[in-house]
Amino acid sequence: MVSYSVRVSNLFPECQEQDLREIMSRPGRISRMYFPTVDGKAKGYAYVNYGTMDEVTRAIEMVDGLRFGSVILRVEISQNKKP
Repeated sequence: MVSYSVRVSNLFPECQEQDLREIMSRPGRISRMYFPTVDGKAKGYAYVNYGTMDEVTRAIEMVDGLRFGSVILRVEISQNKKP
């Protein structure tokens, strides 16, 4: 199964996974989400996977620049790092 991923950055530390999941599910069905935390606080970024490139495009168009709490979210296509 092919998966398409976006990186969401500029999350505030008190952000909860469920809050972000609610926002990121508006553009399409989330197939997977990686939401790292340290001591129960968001690390400031997350990765969200969708099933189609259309959903990724909608996520960028709908959420990039959106005010979320006290911050403005940044959403971009996730880039695979080469070893």
